[in-house]
Amino acid sequence: MQKSNTPMQKKEQKNIEKEEVASKKQEEDVVQLYQTTNLYMSAWFKMNGLELKGINRSNPKRLVFLFEDSEKRKKLFDDFWKQEQIQRFISFMQDMKVEMYAENPPIIFNKK
Repeated sequence: MQKSNTPMQKKEQKNIEKEEVASKKQEEDVVQLYQTTNLYMSAWFKMNGLELKGINRSNPKRLVFLFEDSEKRKKLFDDFWKQEQIQRFISFMQDMKVEMYAENPPIIFNKK
């Protein structure tokens, strides 16, 4: 024989169900972020319409660019690595940086 719930138990069960629904809604509302330290890729994303959601500066030696993770971002990521001209450009930029700083590297951060 099954015991019937009291009005208080029924009310508590409804509250629990409401909390579960609210919690599930919050989880769905959380935006997943894609993180990259690649400046060139970040510029590619922005150039193609992705919004820069923020920059994580917690590591003083490396910035982390934050973008909303989406199907569009995934496609742009794939396109970025498929573009031969972009890859050649990045390679030349890196070579130029090596040449620029060969004799006098920049002081990037204050050392205390």
